[in-house]
Amino acid sequence: MDTIIITGVAGFIGYNLAERLIHSYNIIGVDNMAYDNPMSYSLKLSRLDNLKKHSNFRFMKYDLSDKYILDVFPGEYYKNKIKCIIHLAAKAGVTDSLIHSDEYVNSNIIGFTNILKLAVHLGIDHVIYASSSSVYGDKFELTPSSETSNTDHPKSFYAVTKKCSELIADLFNKDYGLNCTGLRFFSVYGPWGRPDMSYFKFVNNLVNSEQVTLYGYGESVRNFTYIDDVTKSIELLIDKPKHKIYNVSGLNSSIKIKDLFELIRIKALEYNMIKSDILTPLNCELRSGDVNETNGSSEELFKDINYLPSTKLGDGITEFLYWYRNYYCL
Repeated sequence: MDTIIITGVAGFIGYNLAERLIHSYNIIGVDNMAYDNPMSYSLKLSRLDNLKKHSNFRFMKYDLSDKYILDVFPGEYYKNKIKCIIHLAAKAGVTDSLIHSDEYVNSNIIGFTNILKLAVHLGIDHVIYASSSSVYGDKFELTPSSETSNTDHPKSFYAVTKKCSELIADLFNKDYGLNCTGLRFFSVYGPWGRPDMSYFKFVNNLVNSEQVTLYGYGESVRNFTYIDDVTKSIELLIDKPKHKIYNVSGLNSSIKIKDLFELIRIKALEYNMIKSDILTPLNCELRSGDVNETNGSSEELFKDINYLPSTKLGDGITEFLYWYRNYYCL
């Protein structure tokens, strides 16, 4: 089997992707196992434990911002033996990115640059990397954002680092002919997800009878994309080494945050996960760095892989709740 490197392999998307690809490829998984909070770190450990059960999975704990990365993957052993690097490691989150700007620079800019250097060093001609829908900033046009929409006005430092990664990828393509496939993900959700995401927070709050906070008074809109649609899209792109950027956005999955909360509340009641009497959600202004709306078109993706992220939001939330109930033994 061919070998693929997946960075951020203990993270949400990295883990789900590795589980999808493990039966078709040898996987070298890289992650620095950064400690964010107890719940997130516990999930990382559980994801990694599951992957270690596969004999063709190899784990490397490593900080990609380390300048000695080329020594960790010596050319005499790895050169011309890696099919593709899928770079999903990143410092995520928009609201505190400016406060912790050094962490975002180290992970999202220096770490990404090192990965591209590694690809050149090992003779790899294809890197698939995670960008973000946040590069579009606030959305004012009525039509969904396309890959050619303006990205000159990001609202968070996190978005700035993702925009920088796209420009760095262009430079490596120009200077080294490296095909860098950038994926602008739109609010990825699903089993094994990130506890800092709104849908996960809502379930945690409801299950624990805690106050739910709706930022932007619940009126902000997010385009959600189910995790299996994301990993399937990446799988289909592995054999298409193009230097190109794609939106990866769920079809007809845009929803106001207050409506997402209500959808989750109703489904959680159906599954007897919560009580019928809950605290009234607290409405607040948007946080710094948040955008008013995300909504993307995946037409370019469909043209090249004949696949469109189309899992219905209600179905995806059902799958997440089923996983949550089993994982946390409710």
